[in-house]
Amino acid sequence: MTTAVASASTVSPTCAQCSGFYCAEHRHPDSHRCSGLATKASAPATSKQDAAKALLAKNFTSASKPPAKSTTKTKKLPTDPIKLAQYRKVEAMKMRHKAKPGDPRDTSAPLEKRLHIYVRAADQTETKTLWVRKTMSTGRALDCFATLFSLSSGPHQLTLEGEEPTILRNDLPIGEQVQDASTLLISPRS
Repeated sequence: MTTAVASASTVSPTCAQCSGFYCAEHRHPDSHRCSGLATKASAPATSKQDAAKALLAKNFTSASKPPAKSTTKTKKLPTDPIKLAQYRKVEAMKMRHKAKPGDPRDTSAPLEKRLHIYVRAADQTETKTLWVRKTMSTGRALDCFATLFSLSSGPHQLTLEGEEPTILRNDLPIGEQVQDASTLLISPRS
């Protein structure tokens, strides 16, 4: 009895072709759907899959369509000043986790000296979540943003988006003109 147990344990449970683990009865390539063999058995499986896909497409039109792309909608800002302040505070907390430095030379500003903003270029759809020092001049920030968005050289301006868009002055610190969680638009100067 011990010899039978010893001989059964020395039998390899793997298939020699596909290296899959099977019981002693199904470890041979011809006793399971072995992916290591190029047999005619794989052709009917493909046709069954195609038939199943066609049946799904016929009965469920959404299954044949690719998933819809998510569209980013601009959020409507609250009009109540208290709710607006709460909204900006929550958005700033979310932004801190994913914001990248707007100035590649300044990557270690303390958190309380950072301004977290969304920035996008007028001719691009991508919006970047960035941070800059609150004391940085708006002109310097504009130059950094133009570099990040690979904009051509030329006169640009930063506009604070909102119900009443405001063109920012380049000579003032950006922290005096913009609050956390604001959206800035880079556009050609008119």
